Order: sequence, then structure tokens, then C-alpha cells
Amino acid sequence: SYWLHKFCIVKYDDHYATKAEQLLKERHQGISIYILASFIEAHQLAQKTIPHYLGEEEDVVDSPEEGIILKESCEVIEKAKAELNKIPTDMVSYHVARQVTAIITHTKEKLILEFQNKGVIRPHDAELLLEEAHEHHHIRRNRWYNKIWIRQVIDEELEEFEIEDAEPNINDNH
Repeated sequence: SYWLHKFCIVKYDDHYATKAEQLLKERHQGISIYILASFIEAHQLAQKTIPHYLGEEEDVVDSPEEGIILKESCEVIEKAKAELNKIPTDMVSYHVARQVTAIITHTKEKLILEFQNKGVIRPHDAELLLEEAHEHHHIRRNRWYNKIWIRQVIDEELEEFEIEDAEPNINDNH
């Protein structure tokens, strides 16, 4: 099998193909989770905001338009939740944690740059701290992907072997 990687065609075996496919699947799931969660959050915020612009009272549905919009919004939220529920819980949990980690890393980078601009941290030290933040982020991500890949390989290996109950041989002197 062949794969296009950074403008080079690379020959790879099935083990690498499986890993590449797994990584692409994980990335797709991560993007799907992010889009679905953002969609749900946006609709929930819109449901709270709509009464401010339509109708007479803020906390009461008092116009047909407002009712239709809120009903349709609730329906699409339920569809989005159903799609989100199709993704394994551990995968959702991981990607949510990964998004939180990305937010924390970004905040850390902003603080480092702010401290550098204020003269609290020297430019050279800020550069080292930023590199360290990026390295830690990539190490954690790669460890997780490797765990998934190893788990998948082990599962495949176990499927190939049939483990039989064996009686220990008491007479064996070895």
C-alpha cells in the first residue's frame, strides 16, 4: 500500500495503514465532537437570547415566531445529541479533555507572552517556556494515540489465538 505524506509517496505495510486509518478516524471523531458540542451550545445560547428580540416578555414565549424558532431549535439539538451519543463515551471524554488542554495551553502561551512584554520574563526564557508547552502538548497527544493503537493491536492479536483451559502437569520436573 502507498500513502501520500508531505508530498512524498511512502510505501507502508498493513500495520502502519491500520495506525494511519485509526489516527484519521480519531481526528474525524474529534472534529465531529467539537462541531456537535459547539452547535448544541450555540442553539442553547440562542434559545436564551431569542426572547430578548421577539415577543413582549423575556422569559415567556409570546409570539408564534418565537415558538416556531424555539421548537425547531430543540429538535435540532436532540438530533445533534443523538449523533454525539453514537460516538463512544471514552472518545468524547478524551476529546473534551483535549480541547480543555488546548485552551489551557493557549492561555499559558498568552500569559508567557504577556509576562515577556511586561519585562517579567526575558525573551530567551519565554521562548524556552513556549517550546516546553508545545512539547508537553504533543507528548500527551502522542501517548494517547499510541495507547489506542496498542490496544487495537493487542485486541487483534488476541482474536488470532484461542486460549484453551489447560491443566497443569504436576509430574513436570522443569
